[in-house]
Amino acid sequence: MATISEIISNQLEEIAALAATAISNVFAIRVQKSIVNVFEYGVKGDGVTDDTVNFQAAIDANYGKTLDIPEGTYLLGNLTIDPTKTIFFKGRGRGTLFIPNANSVSFLNLAGTYQFKPVKVENISFDGNGKTGIKVCNIVKPRFFTLKDVWMKDCLIEVDRGRVVEIKNVLQEGTCSIKLHSSDTADYLKDLILTDVTHSPITVSLSVPWIEFTRVINANVQNIKTASLGGSNIGILLTDDCQGVFMDNVIVVYPTIGLELRAVSSRRPGYTHMTNFAVDQPSVGSAKIDGRFVQIDNSLFVNGTLKSNTGPGVEILANSTDVKISNTHIGNHDYDGLKINSLAQRTQVVNCTIQDNANVSGYDLNVPSASPFDPKLINNVIDTSNVIGQIVLNGESQKLLSAQLSSASTTAVTTEEDLLSYSLPAATASKLYQRLRIKAYGTTAANTNTKTVRLRFGSVNLGGFSGAINNQDWMVEAEVYVISSTSQEYTRHTLVNASTPTMDYGAMAENLVSALTIKVTGQNGVASAGDIVCQGLIVELL
Repeated sequence: MATISEIISNQLEEIAALAATAISNVFAIRVQKSIVNVFEYGVKGDGVTDDTVNFQAAIDANYGKTLDIPEGTYLLGNLTIDPTKTIFFKGRGRGTLFIPNANSVSFLNLAGTYQFKPVKVENISFDGNGKTGIKVCNIVKPRFFTLKDVWMKDCLIEVDRGRVVEIKNVLQEGTCSIKLHSSDTADYLKDLILTDVTHSPITVSLSVPWIEFTRVINANVQNIKTASLGGSNIGILLTDDCQGVFMDNVIVVYPTIGLELRAVSSRRPGYTHMTNFAVDQPSVGSAKIDGRFVQIDNSLFVNGTLKSNTGPGVEILANSTDVKISNTHIGNHDYDGLKINSLAQRTQVVNCTIQDNANVSGYDLNVPSASPFDPKLINNVIDTSNVIGQIVLNGESQKLLSAQLSSASTTAVTTEEDLLSYSLPAATASKLYQRLRIKAYGTTAANTNTKTVRLRFGSVNLGGFSGAINNQDWMVEAEVYVISSTSQEYTRHTLVNASTPTMDYGAMAENLVSALTIKVTGQNGVASAGDIVCQGLIVELL
């Protein structure tokens, strides 16, 4: 006979077993209620039956749950997601395939107003299947939307506005694109993650950029690569007022333009940073920048020549500001390697190699002479003989604005004649504390005729010398100190051979916002040719 303690122990074991079974059943019921198979709603997934109505019924009946989508081919039209509710679509990878029942189908549609209702789509494949205008999704104003582990062919991903959007691990084939934008200038798409997108083309004929960002704020973009875009369109486009877009490890092959930052109505993409960005074989150019506060680092823009590219390798457009390119190789393009247009401001090019460009025409480096220190070139590898617009030595900007070393002399007249001159570009030296140094030098003929040399800065005569200077070398040097764009002071020193130097100073009110002519003139006292010779005119910005 069992003891009381044994009876109690047995009863406790039975109670524990019953409790475990009950808990297991409850858990099973909860799992069953939270994960629903779409086949329970009459969805076939046979690729022939139009599953749109039944699939929509499965969605409508199971918000707050996970829709389990088994392997199969689902013929579908537009499916609508209630933005006020949460749902999770979970497929079985490549075996779960959505195909459209007509042209212009958007498989998943959500038009929200930033409700705090996460929507997640995972492990599903999408194929345009010969139809046109097909979208994986058309998502408007979501809050917490995730699309991950998907395969897509010949279709588009589109998100318009929204908060906290994640698109991750996307494998593309054929004509695919991603559009991340805001259609409202007062309401941007914010807090975006786009990572691990791989494009493996079969045939490509893009009528839109491969990946487009318009009015996006705070985007983290990593591990994006395409095998080839077939020379059909732009690789990565940032347009309008994009801010805080950070890209790392991006590869774009055979685009028209690999990377473009485009202004719209004076609104420019800004505060963007690209690192490890590679563009290979562009048909037009590797990069085209019209932006503000843009940094490109450790990147590679090459091989446009292989596709007979028609534009600059890298171009920075007028009105761009604060663009820095560093540790980057720009090479093998048919036209200019790096072209920086006039009016681009505060551009820096640092530790870059710019070589083997201009195979048809142009230069390795084409920069505006209007901007002697803008761009600022530091420690670059550039063939000095293949540069236009700025004086570059050992890959660095020089203080020299102009060095005219071909001699000029007076003719047989007694009027004042221009000998050498330099046109100071507009706004080159219009800021406080800027300083210009101007030096002219030469010799005089061996006679006692009166000879007069003047150094002119715009309309102002800075002075020089006048007298019966017989067979003497001379030098006139002036420094101009900028107080404002319309106010300057100057000092001038003159030395004629071993004579005592003379000095003068004064104030000016030249308009340095506009172009201004700096010149040295000569005037003979007797109409004798060659009485005054100017050997050189050098202008430096200090």
